[in-house]
Amino acid sequence: MEFSKSSDIHGLVKTIKEELLLDDSIDPYSFIAPSAYDTAWLAMVPDTSEPCQPMFKNCLDWVLNNQKEEGFWGEYDGHGMPTIECLPATIACMIALKKWNAEEMIINKGMAFIEENAEKLIGEIYDYNCPRWFTIVFPAIVELARINDLEITFPARLKKVVMAIFYKREQILEREELVDKYHHPPLISYIEALPTLYHFDQEDVVKHLHTDGSLFQSPLLPQVLSWLLETKTA
Repeated sequence: MEFSKSSDIHGLVKTIKEELLLDDSIDPYSFIAPSAYDTAWLAMVPDTSEPCQPMFKNCLDWVLNNQKEEGFWGEYDGHGMPTIECLPATIACMIALKKWNAEEMIINKGMAFIEENAEKLIGEIYDYNCPRWFTIVFPAIVELARINDLEITFPARLKKVVMAIFYKREQILEREELVDKYHHPPLISYIEALPTLYHFDQEDVVKHLHTDGSLFQSPLLPQVLSWLLETKTA
């Protein structure tokens, strides 16, 4: 699969900002899904006028104030146990905190949760069938953590499984087109989890851009989409 930069995307980013982000009638928080993962991504976005500050401080405050007692972010299942969704959500929340140098103790507590629970959470799904979304998102969020000087430590017994998930992710990226009608949701809806130099075709993005600025009604806010596109094509 081809990987390249697209200069046309910058025009799309500008259009998104002009039509959606600068409209005073739009309440940006109305787009936020009740998801720790999505809220963490919003907390990562820097303010355009003050890049050393988060654009959505309320989201960063949410991350600071909503870590579970066990150390994770996310929801419990019907048995009162953390779900597999909590793993990427917890890593994303720790990245947001690390980005803004906030509360090292909270980050350490999240790291302890991952070290203690990753084997059980990943083992449970991998023994049956690792979900496609997890195969795409999990390796990307682990890589992003490393870029932000957060080394996620997995138990020795789990390392082969983690490597297998990374390999399966590469197979998916090489096999599937960015927009593929045979796969739902398509790769482009995981834009935050795609490699930096992944080829973005302007027509594909425009064609599938929802009226609220999202792709395939992804819960990621238009501000996040705009920031991601700029980051991936800079």
